[in-house]
Amino acid sequence: MKDGRGSGLSQFPMKNRVLIAVNTYPGHAYCREDFVANLKKLTNPRCDVVIFYNGERNPWGFEDFKKVYYDPKPEERGIDILLAKNKMMRNYFLKRIEYGHIFLLESDNLPPVGTIDRFLEYDKDIMSAVYFIKGVDPQMIKIPRDVEFNIFDHQTGNAKNVIFKKGDPVLAMLQKYIPSVWGYKDGKSSLWEFGDFLPQRGPVRILSAGIGSVLVKRDVMRDVDFRLKDLTAERQQFTDFQFYWDAYLKGYEAYVDTDTIAEHYHIDWDSQNFRKWFKADTLEGIPTPEKDKSPQEKVFVKV
Repeated sequence: MKDGRGSGLSQFPMKNRVLIAVNTYPGHAYCREDFVANLKKLTNPRCDVVIFYNGERNPWGFEDFKKVYYDPKPEERGIDILLAKNKMMRNYFLKRIEYGHIFLLESDNLPPVGTIDRFLEYDKDIMSAVYFIKGVDPQMIKIPRDVEFNIFDHQTGNAKNVIFKKGDPVLAMLQKYIPSVWGYKDGKSSLWEFGDFLPQRGPVRILSAGIGSVLVKRDVMRDVDFRLKDLTAERQQFTDFQFYWDAYLKGYEAYVDTDTIAEHYHIDWDSQNFRKWFKADTLEGIPTPEKDKSPQEKVFVKV
């Protein structure tokens, strides 16, 4: 039965175990106590938990779990270390035939209790929870009154006072929370807004999401590796999107469950990658009508 919703867990033999692979590092220590408490509730008898970590040799809070340490090379950047640990999790999983699924879990994500059982019932290639990130929305605004801003000058390395007159246009970078989901429709995709997320219930097909709380079948992990790639100068790449996109190109389908929302403790994400619609097969941008283009203004103001 392809769509297992409502079919019960009896269709999954106990030998088809789930590896909960936790990716962590010292930077998430601020939420570790809450994360570990949730992790213990998240597990069930068919799950094994392994902590993949770097930094601390004996990270506190994970004493009850098996741990695999990654020793970074001096020249590795943060994204290189993340990629190396993702590959380590994948290799660990594939070497153990008892696992039919891997639940990729980043240590600042707290999915609801029962998430894994729920996702197994859906029986999808890739099934993600929804979690939110902080994005930015560039909008042209007019200054309501004369105002003076202290603005950092990247050319001189110093801050300077700039006076704007009432009615002067500025490009304001408005911060807002959005789902970490790239929606998919008619061969096209774009980053979701709240308006895309709220009307939809249950499993919804997507192009990509994060890998903070996602269940992946063994066939997908066998055929898709983690990698980095700079797609264009404006679209610096990261492992999450690339993994989903490679899976999509190999014919696997990704879904997000809009009824499963993971608490995300780390929500600072100011990139504007893929804010416009693009073609799913090629990532080629879809032309924006001239009337929708924002004029290039003289200053960015984050409000």
